[in-house]
Amino acid sequence: MSFYSAEHIKRIIYYDRNRHMKTIINVILPPLISLPDDANMDITLIRHGKPDGVKNRGLLWLKASEMPAWIADYNAATVAEMPSPKTKSACEAGDYFVCSPLPRALSSLSALGVNPDAILRDLSEAPLPVINVALIKFPAGIWLMLFRLLWFFDLAAGSESKAEVRARAAKMARELIDTAAQHGHVVSMGHGLLNNFIALELTRLGWIKIAGTGSGYWSRVTYRSPR
Repeated sequence: MSFYSAEHIKRIIYYDRNRHMKTIINVILPPLISLPDDANMDITLIRHGKPDGVKNRGLLWLKASEMPAWIADYNAATVAEMPSPKTKSACEAGDYFVCSPLPRALSSLSALGVNPDAILRDLSEAPLPVINVALIKFPAGIWLMLFRLLWFFDLAAGSESKAEVRARAAKMARELIDTAAQHGHVVSMGHGLLNNFIALELTRLGWIKIAGTGSGYWSRVTYRSPR
């Protein structure tokens, strides 16, 4: 292990918040601090666990006009199932934890035995539009897929359009990068669609996917900064 005195200079790579590009700065290290020459920043995105009762609620036959109440009930749900040991191990690698304010995300992080260092509204899932179709009934799960497809193809705008959600995710990605530069490995507990948009922005900024477990409940993906 090499030690550096106050006279030694260490090059640290970080991302400039305003220019969104790699910037190399010289930092004078305090005495007796050792850092690896190839130090990288990591960001792990985790999707929340399965909300309690989601299967039964998804089978309810409802009119479109009844879906706002169903969605509100879903957004209030917490997670009852426990995460796998591998998910817990991945979480233990984190240095700083951020979380969506929705109960299913907060309770997922709690199930991992972690209190969030920050609760970030911009980590909330993309809201669903609701299309008022008279008389027709479908299972709630079918309505959800229909609403999301219409939203995805810009055929129905909810409280946020797809472009607005992608812009929010891009902003969130840069905020996570800034946080990783300050605190180390960041673990973000969020939601499936928004995590995907954040991952796309991290990739666009040159970050590299080093681990991933799919897209289901409790899925996770880790990105590492370029050297």
